[in-house]
Amino acid sequence: MLKRRYVKLLTFIKCRKKVLQIFNNLFKETRQKAKSLITFLQLQKQYTPLVYDPMDFKMIQKKLKSILEHPKPMNNNFTKVEQEIIDKIQEKTKTNNLNNNTRTQAYLEVYKRNSNLHWAFLAHMVSRNGGWNMTDLKGEFLPRLLNNEKRLATFLMLERANALIFQDAYPQLLLYEESFRLNKNLFHLLDAFHISKFMRPFWDFFWSNQQQSTLLTIALIINEQNYIEKRVVLNPKYKEKVLDKFYFKTQSILQLNQVLFPMITSHQNDKKDLVGVTVQNFSNLKERIEVGKKLYTILFCYPDYYQAIKTFSTQVPHTGSRVDYCPELFSKKKSASSNYSMQKIIGCKLKKGAEPLFSPELTEIWSNVPFQSTTQEDWFMDLSILKHFKKIKPPITLEMTHNYCQALNKIELAVMAEKMLFEDH
Repeated sequence: MLKRRYVKLLTFIKCRKKVLQIFNNLFKETRQKAKSLITFLQLQKQYTPLVYDPMDFKMIQKKLKSILEHPKPMNNNFTKVEQEIIDKIQEKTKTNNLNNNTRTQAYLEVYKRNSNLHWAFLAHMVSRNGGWNMTDLKGEFLPRLLNNEKRLATFLMLERANALIFQDAYPQLLLYEESFRLNKNLFHLLDAFHISKFMRPFWDFFWSNQQQSTLLTIALIINEQNYIEKRVVLNPKYKEKVLDKFYFKTQSILQLNQVLFPMITSHQNDKKDLVGVTVQNFSNLKERIEVGKKLYTILFCYPDYYQAIKTFSTQVPHTGSRVDYCPELFSKKKSASSNYSMQKIIGCKLKKGAEPLFSPELTEIWSNVPFQSTTQEDWFMDLSILKHFKKIKPPITLEMTHNYCQALNKIELAVMAEKMLFEDH
C-alpha cells in the first residue's frame, strides 16, 4: 500500500513538473511574441515605406500590354561593339556562377558599385541563406535525420535554383553597368541573354529614373521567382525527388522556412541579432514573391536594420558556414565524437562542456556543379502578375533570433528522438 502511494506521488510530481514546464514554455512564447510586437510598433517610427508613382506604373503596364499584344521575335542582330559587350558579360557570368560562394560575393560587389540596385543587395543576403541551407545538409543535424540520397537531391535542387537565378539576373545587372559606363541605354541587348520580355520596360524606366529603385526591384523579384517556377519547382526531377517528399514539407527540420539577415550593431560584441521572415510553403509561387517583397522592406525601409545588415555583409565574408553569424554556437571543425546522446543546446547557448555544432564551409563539403543550359521559353504570358505591385507591406514580426533558436532546439530534439527509436529497435 505504501509503495503504491509512493509511486502515485512520484507520478503526480512528474506530471506536475511537465504541466508547469508546458505553462512556462507558453508564458515564454507569449512574452516573446509580445516583445516582438512592441519592437515592431517602435520600429514604425523609423519605417520609410517603399513607394512609386502610380502614373509610372501605368506607363509600364501599357508597355507590357503592348508587348503581349504585338510580340516580336528575339533580336539577335548586334553590332561588333554590342557583341563584344555581350561576350564580356557572358564570360563574367560564367566565371562567377561556379558555386554559391562566388555568386553571393558577385552580387555584393555589384551593390557596392551601384547602391541604387537594391535587388543586388537583397540577392546577396538571400544567397547567403542558400549557402547555409546547403551546408546544413552535411552539418550537425541533418545527416542524422536524412540519408545521403535525400541530402544530395536537396542540395542539387538548391544549387540549381541558385545558379539559374544568377544566370538570369546577373547579366541584367552587368548590362546596367555597361549602359552607365557608356552613358547609353543598352537594354535592347537583354534579348541576347534570353531575359523575359517582362523586364525590358522596367529597365528602360530605371535608366531614366535611376534613383527610383522600387519598381525595378519588385520586377526582378517577380521575374526570378517565375524563372525558376517551371525550371525547378514544377520540374518533375526536383518535384518528385524533393519538393513532394514528406521530409521537405516538414521544413522546420530542414530550416528552409527561415530567411535570416544577421546584423552587426555598434553595441554588439560577438553575438549577432537576426531579422527575417518565415516561408510557409516554398512550392507556392505567390508566397515566394511576397516573401521577397517582405525581405526587401526589411532591408530598405528601416535605416537602422539596413546599416546593421550592411555592416555584417561587408565585414563577414560568406563561407556557407553558420559560423559566419554565430561563432559562439557553431564550429567549422567536426566533433571527434559521432555519438549524439546528450543535449548540447538550450535556447541559443551551448550547455556547459558541450562541443559546438558542426557547420562546415561550403567548398569543403560540396563540389562545384557544372551549369547546364536551360529552356529559353518566356514565362511572361499575361498581366495578372502585376497584382504583386499593389501591396508592399513589412512583416509584423521581423525579429528572428528567438524563432531560429526554437528551430535549432526542435531539430536537436528530433535527432535525439530518432536515436532513441533506433536504439529501441
